[in-house]
Amino acid sequence: MDEHERIVKAAQQVDKRIGFYVHSVVFLLVCGGLAAVNLFATPEVWWAQWPFLGWGVAVVFHGLCAFGNGPNVVAGWRLRKIRELSAPEGAVGVSRAATTSTRIFGILLLGILIGGAAGGAPCANARDGPVRLIAPLTTTSASRPANSVVSTCRSIFF
Repeated sequence: MDEHERIVKAAQQVDKRIGFYVHSVVFLLVCGGLAAVNLFATPEVWWAQWPFLGWGVAVVFHGLCAFGNGPNVVAGWRLRKIRELSAPEGAVGVSRAATTSTRIFGILLLGILIGGAAGGAPCANARDGPVRLIAPLTTTSASRPANSVVSTCRSIFF
């Protein structure tokens, strides 16, 4: 590593530390303001600790990364991307195909999780559980055909 590279790396480290200091000052100012609002607006209920805790964890990780002792996830990802993008065309195609299949798998998995959290298929029979979001305005469950998925979906959503 020559002198120019060391200077560039040192400048980047100084920029990271300045970013951490700014983040810390903003954190302290906002949390102080939230504590004041909590104290004067609703002194009987102390709610300001939740933003302190959530944002405080982010400030701690920012400090760990700024001073070099934190997780090196971003640097590792950056190096992988540099290698991937600088590789010859044949090697990049294999990597992009793997990335595309991983992305498709992730989207499918996300859809399954969201569907499961919502209580199943949106066109399920409304009598089976809490899937019914809006009560039907004009039809009743006795007036619609039992085997018609379209009429079931219409009665649930319209």
